[in-house]
Amino acid sequence: DRPSLRQAFLLLRRDRLLAWLTLTVIVVEILGFSSMTLLPVFAKDVYEGGPDAYGVLSAVRSLGAVLGLVVLIRIGARFTNGPALLFTCGLMGAALIVFAVAPWFLVALVPLAVFGAAAASMDSLSQSLMQRATSDAERGAAMGLWTFAVGCGPFGHLAIGAAAGAFGV
Repeated sequence: DRPSLRQAFLLLRRDRLLAWLTLTVIVVEILGFSSMTLLPVFAKDVYEGGPDAYGVLSAVRSLGAVLGLVVLIRIGARFTNGPALLFTCGLMGAALIVFAVAPWFLVALVPLAVFGAAAASMDSLSQSLMQRATSDAERGAAMGLWTFAVGCGPFGHLAIGAAAGAFGV
């Protein structure tokens, strides 16, 4: 029996932990991952670079993501828990703030790499915790909820684009 969307939302009502994890993913998608919409603007307007600067920013973020997942794999399951998820969410936010106020291009690369590491770890941890919070029969529905939560990201992209248009980056 395949879980339906209705069953998945019933699961959210019944399982508070899964509901909090889903909400966390939604908030991080809207407030965190959407920031990448502004990378081209930072490359061009803030750091006065071109496509090459944007390419470096994107590559550094991705390199940070790979390194973050390597670290997560190395520390193992003993640290893949709720506090680790909250830490990575906080680290994402802090890294974004430091990136936003970085005075020079090379300085901005460090917090961007940290953001990438925290973002990739957050994705992995949230999926893992959502799967562990449910029974075998409900895992498909839990991953459907995770996908639904990730699908809320475009709202953040629209909002951050509008905010940058109104107030600047």
